[in-house]
Amino acid sequence: MTQIPKVVYHWKVKDFRGSSIVDLHTLTKRAPELFAGNQAKYDTSTLRKHMLTNNIVPNLGCLWNGAVQTSTIHPQAIVDAKRRHGIPVGEITEYFVIPVQRLLNDPDVKKMAHWNFPAMTPVRKLGFLFNMQQFGGFFGTWNVDDWPVLDQHYLDTTFENLSELTPFAEESYKEWGESYARGETPQVLTYQGLPHVFVLGEINIDGLDVIKVQ
Repeated sequence: MTQIPKVVYHWKVKDFRGSSIVDLHTLTKRAPELFAGNQAKYDTSTLRKHMLTNNIVPNLGCLWNGAVQTSTIHPQAIVDAKRRHGIPVGEITEYFVIPVQRLLNDPDVKKMAHWNFPAMTPVRKLGFLFNMQQFGGFFGTWNVDDWPVLDQHYLDTTFENLSELTPFAEESYKEWGESYARGETPQVLTYQGLPHVFVLGEINIDGLDVIKVQ
């Protein structure tokens, strides 16, 4: 039986340039005009933006915007879910398809963590607060168990790709769809409740497949 490769996905910006995918912090310094031209993708709430720029990723030790954030679910499943719940989907977009084994073999990838994006309990929310860099680790590192290191053993025994939205994500999409039905314009956090792989380092794009979703 042929084993299906375990992969992650990363959005390909329009007019992508360069030979590697980098984190947002690096992108703003290396290609500020590219970031500015696609900034709508990264627009978010003030609170969430503060979290992205000030929260330490457990088991990686970098800020959220200091790691490349990839998804474990095929992006077409996300677009289909938006349509199913009456959420606008926009234009055709492209995504890199990245084999996880390739990342493990890449010397430019220093470390990875798999975040399952569980529902936000009061304790987890408190953990996000205490993991802010302003506290300098005074309260220790919280939510560590939600961020297992993605190494060879984890890939072989635990990691898997999603074929459908998680219940947390499905419920979020349902609520946003209901808001649209009422004539409201909620902020849709497309990947809320969907597992991520945070990659510390650069991802070489040479030879990667690119898919289109619509």
